[in-house]
Amino acid sequence: IFFANEMDQPFFSTPIQYMEIKLLNRIFRHCGSFYVREDEQNILYKAILREYFSLLMSDKKTISVSMEETREKSGMQVKANINVLESVLSSFFEGKTRDIDIIPMTINYDRILEGETFPYELVGEQKVKESLSRFVASARYIGTPFGKACVNFGSKISLKEYVENMGIQQHQVINLSDVEQNEVIKSLTRTIHECNSELSVIMSTAPLASVLLQNRKGISQENLSKSLEYVYEELSARNAVFAEKSTLNGDLSSSMTLLGEFVKKKRDVFEPMVSPKVDYKNILMLAYYKNSLVHIFLKEMIIGVSFLGFGKDTIKLSGVSKERVWNKVQFLSEMLDGVFVQDSIKITDYDDFEKTLKFMEERKILYLEDDLMKYETPHNGQNGLLFLCSLIWPFIDTFWLTMVYIYTLFPENHVTKEKVLSKIQWFAESLYEDNIVLHYESCSFDIITKALEYFKSKGIIIIEEREGEGLCYCLDPVYRVDEESLQNIFE
Repeated sequence: IFFANEMDQPFFSTPIQYMEIKLLNRIFRHCGSFYVREDEQNILYKAILREYFSLLMSDKKTISVSMEETREKSGMQVKANINVLESVLSSFFEGKTRDIDIIPMTINYDRILEGETFPYELVGEQKVKESLSRFVASARYIGTPFGKACVNFGSKISLKEYVENMGIQQHQVINLSDVEQNEVIKSLTRTIHECNSELSVIMSTAPLASVLLQNRKGISQENLSKSLEYVYEELSARNAVFAEKSTLNGDLSSSMTLLGEFVKKKRDVFEPMVSPKVDYKNILMLAYYKNSLVHIFLKEMIIGVSFLGFGKDTIKLSGVSKERVWNKVQFLSEMLDGVFVQDSIKITDYDDFEKTLKFMEERKILYLEDDLMKYETPHNGQNGLLFLCSLIWPFIDTFWLTMVYIYTLFPENHVTKEKVLSKIQWFAESLYEDNIVLHYESCSFDIITKALEYFKSKGIIIIEEREGEGLCYCLDPVYRVDEESLQNIFE
């Protein structure tokens, strides 16, 4: 891409473990790679890294920086690595560089090469160590169909203009405190997230994966085609961008080829290929592809699942007041805030809630009758409400089962910080095998981590130092003596 557009090859940050790979480390370095230690707190190291970035900036070099701290394994955007971005921008705040141009870029794939290892990492197994032999072994994938890769570049963001729009003049930049610099970086990060969200495209495997996961017990080829067409229509109604216009017609054969190893077919019925304790990774990979479109439906998903939570009979017969649904929407929005990083896709206030309701009525997902929200079975056979709920149920299940596990800590139990994720994940798998939790992707480490962060932020659990065990998760002292309060939260 850079060669075709006569652009200089950018310098790019690479995790430090790649420096240990013989031969490859030299190739990467000659291609512009520099190795960065993640979460490094050494003051001298950080100072040298900042100075290195300053030298590159003063020479007007291009630097490629990944927004994620590690490889993203959930299929969604994740919080940016502010530490690396802070180092890159340090020369601007120190007055060594008058301006820095930032160009957001996204890469979307029909199918990812790392599909063989991602699922295992999501359920707690050790990340496969990169090595020269593994790199050479990847040659076996030559000729394997991986579909398309879509690269998009956004509009340039001038850092100088950006801070001026925040009311900070050029001569004031050098006098900004660390706190003020962090505020600028956080604001810039949110802007980049929004740009990346707009640049992201829907690849052919995402709609197919979402339909397959909604119909885990199988779906005929005829109904699969109809459901796929419906998903494309709903995505188009929300101004989603597709990799190719042809995918609007639902190119089932090509996308099914790409997801073939995760799906089995009996006669003309397709279903996820899952054998107990053997093929659970297939569910995780289908969820990975599905999650790339989830953010497009976020507002309607939260409203839909809040509405359906009152029961099918209630929403069909008597309906539910908008005020009651709004109360649940507020709770879910707050709970899932850390899962979705884009601010523009979140429900901001009651007016936004009502605006989204009207859109859902236009899409015939529900209908409004004065102050009531009601539902009726669609005549076209496409249940939009259940489709929306199927996208968000796994996330809610994760928070629910995490809360159930937290309840087992009452009153004085604790679990070490190193083991908490594996304990909850084991607990989640047990609930799945007992058919209490219906979505295996709810066992994902990534979402469990976010659930723990949420309950910690609410003061329900805390981290304490325990003699001989180190840092441990346990209940906040308030909930160790007041089980009723803990039950109220659970309810």
